[in-house]
Amino acid sequence: MNPDQTKNTFVLKGVGVSPGVAIGRVYRFDPLDSEISFYKLKSTSLIPKEILRFKKALKESEHQLLEIQKNLKKTKVTEPLYVIDVHILILKDKKFVSRTIKYIQRLKINAEWAVRLTVDRYEQIFEKVEDTYIRGRISDVQYVGQRILSNLSGEKKETIWGTDEKVIVVAPDISPANTVQMKMEKVIGFATDAGGRTSHTAIVARDMELPAVVGLDNITRFVLTGDEIIVDGISGLVVVNPYPEMLQRYEEKKLLYSAARDEYLKDAKAPAVTSDNYTLQIGCNIEFVEEIPSAIAHGAEHIGLYRTEFIYINRQELPTEEDHFNNYCQVTGTKDLLWSTIRTFDLGGDKFPSSQKPVKELNPQMGLRAIRFCLKEVEIFKTQLRAIWRAGAFGKTRILFPMISSVEEIVEAKKLLEETRKELLAQGENIASEMEIGAMIEVPAAVVIADKLAREVDF
Repeated sequence: MNPDQTKNTFVLKGVGVSPGVAIGRVYRFDPLDSEISFYKLKSTSLIPKEILRFKKALKESEHQLLEIQKNLKKTKVTEPLYVIDVHILILKDKKFVSRTIKYIQRLKINAEWAVRLTVDRYEQIFEKVEDTYIRGRISDVQYVGQRILSNLSGEKKETIWGTDEKVIVVAPDISPANTVQMKMEKVIGFATDAGGRTSHTAIVARDMELPAVVGLDNITRFVLTGDEIIVDGISGLVVVNPYPEMLQRYEEKKLLYSAARDEYLKDAKAPAVTSDNYTLQIGCNIEFVEEIPSAIAHGAEHIGLYRTEFIYINRQELPTEEDHFNNYCQVTGTKDLLWSTIRTFDLGGDKFPSSQKPVKELNPQMGLRAIRFCLKEVEIFKTQLRAIWRAGAFGKTRILFPMISSVEEIVEAKKLLEETRKELLAQGENIASEMEIGAMIEVPAAVVIADKLAREVDF
């Protein structure tokens, strides 16, 4: 290896969240990069004016997000539109708004500075949360904060881009709203500072079937628009300024991956038959409705597990029965699926909206979570069960209870399931005619009594 060839070549390690290899030029996209002026107010008489500026920026931001949501529906990107709803909820969050106004009043600072302090405070709070999924949602608050700052400064963000060349987007992070600013047909890959397997960038990349590596920490500091890079979504590596031999190796890897993928897809919908002639139905685990088309395209015949925790995340109030129902029926009503298995939520009381004050538990990870929490907070649980029964009217539906550790838990859960069925029928609701019941074997206690649990469930 010639040292001169590798002088400007270096490799960054991140998390590969969408497989494949992309080789191309960088387009450095930083929607948050702006010069904002922070200053003290010269007089208390200016405070009302700053508060008015802040409120005006809130309204303008909400209007923009609604427009983005409208435009996003016209694109091929099916990244959950609920994320935009989350951003709008943050704009309307009473604590977010009141904290910012208090900063303006008490510290006598301009609205921009107050917004920055509020976002900083939320960052401190989120950093203390152990759950990586919830901790990763600080990006939503940061995105909303930067949108408000942009509107306060009157700054208009650029739209990607003024070139016909296909590019790899390098950014701090990618939100659903950012995709509207991009000509997605020109994007061949993503590399971001932040993010994880459940981040917005990861979901967008998988949905578009584009190679992506996230969690690179500081790639935006090292590359500029026009730099050549390689994004290896298989191994989670990004090569900056690759030398010729490296380019050749990755071109070969790219071709091999594409060929293998094409070969797999040819047989994706072929029957899955074992050597002893037993036919299997292949399922797919999903978290978002938008993952279903890709799952079916890759051969999924049913939804093996639909995770429902996301409905509870980033909310100020508990989701209503209609919130649950509207999500579930999009899954159960999907054509080309033999059935859908909905797992009841696997969360503890510490993960619920601040407006809800469930019972306290010293160690939620090992104690009051999942089915135990559900059986303690019966009304919250029944809201979800009712929605599942109703969604079951649109297609064959199975229900799966997580973290079962005793026969008593499954018996009690079945009792509540039957109770909600009778209530719905009495109210004249259209519900599933039947529903198979399952238990997840996740803890040692369940393994020991698996034979007893099997007598109580269908799967």
